[in-house]
Amino acid sequence: MDGKAHECQPLLTMANISVHFGNVVALSGVDFNIGRNEVVGLLGDNGAGKSTLAKTLMGLHRLSGGTIVFDGAPTRFSSPREARAAGIELKYQELSLVDSMSLARNFFIGHEQSIDGGRLGNGSVRDLVQRQLDKVGICGNGILDKPPSVLSGGERQAFAIARSFFFAGKLLILDEPTIALSEEDVCHVLDLVRAAKQDGLSVLFITHKANEVFQVADRFVVLRNGRNFANIQKGSLELEQLEALTMYSKLTAMRELSGSLAHQINTPLTVMKVSVEMLKDDFTVTDRAEDYAKITTMLLRKIDSLQYIVKSLLDYVRPLAVRMETIHVSALVASAVDDLPLRNFPGVRVDTRGVDGSIFFSLDANLMKEALYNVLVNALESSPAGASVEVSAGLHDERLCIEVQDHGPGMDEETRKQAFQYFFTTKESGTGLGLPMVQRIVERHGGSLVLDSAPGEGCRFRMLL
Repeated sequence: MDGKAHECQPLLTMANISVHFGNVVALSGVDFNIGRNEVVGLLGDNGAGKSTLAKTLMGLHRLSGGTIVFDGAPTRFSSPREARAAGIELKYQELSLVDSMSLARNFFIGHEQSIDGGRLGNGSVRDLVQRQLDKVGICGNGILDKPPSVLSGGERQAFAIARSFFFAGKLLILDEPTIALSEEDVCHVLDLVRAAKQDGLSVLFITHKANEVFQVADRFVVLRNGRNFANIQKGSLELEQLEALTMYSKLTAMRELSGSLAHQINTPLTVMKVSVEMLKDDFTVTDRAEDYAKITTMLLRKIDSLQYIVKSLLDYVRPLAVRMETIHVSALVASAVDDLPLRNFPGVRVDTRGVDGSIFFSLDANLMKEALYNVLVNALESSPAGASVEVSAGLHDERLCIEVQDHGPGMDEETRKQAFQYFFTTKESGTGLGLPMVQRIVERHGGSLVLDSAPGEGCRFRMLL
């Protein structure tokens, strides 16, 4: 590969990254890249997976799935030492300073081989360290020989940042670098990020403070619940829009609004439905009877769609209190199938022969029935007359896997990626709230939900619990 082609490649590409801690899915199918000499802001709420992604790159967490390419070479670092040798430096959110050692010694933790002759007495080495600390406002007579305990909380953060900047060779990762810093110190950090970019470094700036990273980043990646949520160039949005993506407290307000709205419209919808049903059953029409029947049937269908939206909104705002019990899985499947409105899908059948009838598993029966029902309805709506929806359930490595396969038109890659976004739908009526609710229920059980689909190949939903 020639030099020009090499320079055009991203410095780091992480594709389809998954990280599991037992039954807990920390990252699921995350795609991330950072270019050479690029500053990327990685944002998301607490628990979104930001730090997990960085620590997985550094070799602190084991990769459950996916690939990593750094500087043109496929790799999986087995330890932070390997990552540092490749030119990656991470300033951890958790500070790692040893109070029994001097600041000079702390500066070289993990990089002892960088000290000339293994000694800190070399004047040029001490001058380099002091100049780096001066950049973040840590100075004073004999400061290098004092322990970290002399530093304030903000100064300890600044010290760790200065150390990371000093040793980064190709990629600098800053995990919440401005925690406990004053406004003046934050400005110093942002200036250091700009300087690092000028020196040719790439910088990954992990934070939940959109107003700070907006000043220095070229691009913004937002994670939510361990998955990709947004990937946006700086020039394509304003600060207020970025804050709207990352301030998930607004999501709570939306839940409250959704619940209020759903309750207010649920009663009149019920009255409307009863009224239309009475008209359809009791009112005799002698002229244009066929047209009248079509109109009342259409009204009932639309009301059913609106009531489904209301139910989904109420489900969305309802806290998911999980009550685990050992249940017969085949009975769970049978119960969900029995509740399906199969009369609305003439010619489509549900095939449950793939369900292992011997399995008992600890689940919340009500929540999992609701999740399975939602997936089955989605599959029925996608299936043409004469097709079948196939349900299977079995144990794999002591985990329960429930799959639902339809033989409808399938989805292209872009649609598949959007399928779990709230309010996204490919249907003429209805809402996309059903699938995000399923995802929420499955994750509440410590599991994962996967959708495999391609045009012409139908859709397969896999719930791994």
